[in-house]
Amino acid sequence: MRCVISLHGFRANTNNIIVKECSIATVDGKGIYHWVVKSPFDFTELNRARRRDAHHVTQFVHGLKWEDGEVEYRDWKMSLLNFTDKASTIYAKGTEITKLLSQLTGTSVINLEDMGCPSLKDLTGPPLKCLHHTINNQSDVTKLNRARRRDAHHVTQFVHGLKWEDGEVEYRDWKMSLLNFTDKASTIYAKGTEITKLLSQLTGTSVINLEDMGCPSLKDLTGPPLKCLHHTIYNQSDVT
Repeated sequence: MRCVISLHGFRANTNNIIVKECSIATVDGKGIYHWVVKSPFDFTELNRARRRDAHHVTQFVHGLKWEDGEVEYRDWKMSLLNFTDKASTIYAKGTEITKLLSQLTGTSVINLEDMGCPSLKDLTGPPLKCLHHTINNQSDVTKLNRARRRDAHHVTQFVHGLKWEDGEVEYRDWKMSLLNFTDKASTIYAKGTEITKLLSQLTGTSVINLEDMGCPSLKDLTGPPLKCLHHTIYNQSDVT
């Protein structure tokens, strides 16, 4: 039996790969096997840089959270060994993954890149999702339900004046800019429990809620108005 193995995961503080997802497909197309693996230690044991990296790959690479998983790490390794013990040839993509699989299985693994395999984004074929990504699929704007579209319209009209389609920076680029900036910050403040929690998740660091320090409502704060370039160009009157 010949098989192809794909791994996704995170980085430990030592830069080693922590496998989070393992997929195996037999070359004859008769078998597909899949595991989402529990992390071997708690997220809080990662240093700040690795927590930040973990947030990034969750959002933009494999969509898996550190705490996801239904199989213990040691049990997954045993399942992998039991499966690959029956394989005559094992293929994987990428030097690092190939080397890791060779170490885990104690057998030779062929790097598909050495066989001229193109980038995964250039391979064509019908999409195939595992159960985890099917259940946790995130909808785009065309799939928002009616209530959420109504909420989006309300917020556009009466709160920040920004439309869903506005923007000049890609979401992933903004997140990287945010991480690069906050990495230099000694203290981060935000207003509101939900925003504070979100920023803490995005940056992987503690964020102080200004409301806990007695900060008044924004409408009660006085001072000259300050507009960004977007709102200066596309000035819209408020409801009053």
